[in-house]
Amino acid sequence: MKIESERMAGAASAAQSAELQRTERLDRYRQSESARPLPSDHVDISGLATTILKAGQANSAEHSARVQALAAAYQAGRYVVDPRQVSHKLIDASLAAGPAGK
Repeated sequence: MKIESERMAGAASAAQSAELQRTERLDRYRQSESARPLPSDHVDISGLATTILKAGQANSAEHSARVQALAAAYQAGRYVVDPRQVSHKLIDASLAAGPAGK
């Protein structure tokens, strides 16, 4: 039994030593990783993109005002749809899109 107990103690000591080495390597790796600077994100917006954005914002204010005016006219019962004009616009849009499936 004494021999068996010495083997167990030696195996436990080897396992503890291996675990200690692994922990030390992991700590060194973590320290080296934390010392590296993190990459930063960067975005460039061209002058054209800025102009397009500003134009869209101006149009959105006009669009919003138009939608509000139409909603008020509809609620008041003053909004009348011209079915002929709607059908012409639908056909024009369909023809502009080309053959079905393309």
